[in-house]
Amino acid sequence: MMNKSLNFISAVIDEFKDEKLQVTYTDEKLRFAKNNRFMKKYKALILDDEVYGRENLALMLETRFEDVEIVGKASDVEEAEEIIQKIVPDILFLDIRLENGTGFDLLDKFPEKNIATIIVSGYEQYGITALKYGVVDYILKPIDEEELKKAVGKAKLFNSNSITDIKKEGKKEVDKLKISTFNGFTLIEIKDILRLESDSNYTQVHLVDGSKLIVSKTMKEFEPFLSEDSFFRIHRSHIINTNFIKGYNSKEGGYVVLKDDSMVEVSRSKHKEFMELVASRFNSIS
Repeated sequence: MMNKSLNFISAVIDEFKDEKLQVTYTDEKLRFAKNNRFMKKYKALILDDEVYGRENLALMLETRFEDVEIVGKASDVEEAEEIIQKIVPDILFLDIRLENGTGFDLLDKFPEKNIATIIVSGYEQYGITALKYGVVDYILKPIDEEELKKAVGKAKLFNSNSITDIKKEGKKEVDKLKISTFNGFTLIEIKDILRLESDSNYTQVHLVDGSKLIVSKTMKEFEPFLSEDSFFRIHRSHIINTNFIKGYNSKEGGYVVLKDDSMVEVSRSKHKEFMELVASRFNSIS
């Protein structure tokens, strides 16, 4: 029997959780959210070219999730695009095979929009492509209620993650980032960030103590909070804290060795700028 969800993509997506806070999607937490009188309403858009597919999913959402509000149902990419231009949804339920294209065509039209996308499809062979688009989950039709519950939980977590700059005033100023999670938040000192690594719509934040946070925000969203005096975008997918540079190796195109012995590739387009930064920041004895 075909599994109700793609096990391999769910396993990969499930890695994108705060390892310290052990974020999980339990019935208890979902009940807590449901009973919260000030709970956030999550705007949802459904794209499916079959009437039954749209209406069945809409009914499941309306009867099982009080905090999910359906703001639109579309039968094709054009119709969904018009809705998103008026109301940007928090959650997008996306069928893949459509009469006039694919669900991925819609995602291509809004690369800058950070929408929690859940694939709902009768086909399982698009898992790798879906992962590259940064979807939060992938459900196979017919929809299983438990799989839907887990997927919506992940979408809520995706939307609840946010980054806030906190500055303590006083004799010693400490700059921190508040990273919200499903059940609270964690504070990290900016100076303790060793490096950031982009992974689709997620960012891996590696700290100097060896711990790692997975945040459902793009690396670009971190950049305004990072001082140019300390941080340098060395590659399209990597930002490093230059205070933790341990060395440089020119082999294989060149890579930087950081304090934790991790090796980060230096892109060709950034190589000259990086070498100039090193020459201006560090004294040289040769």
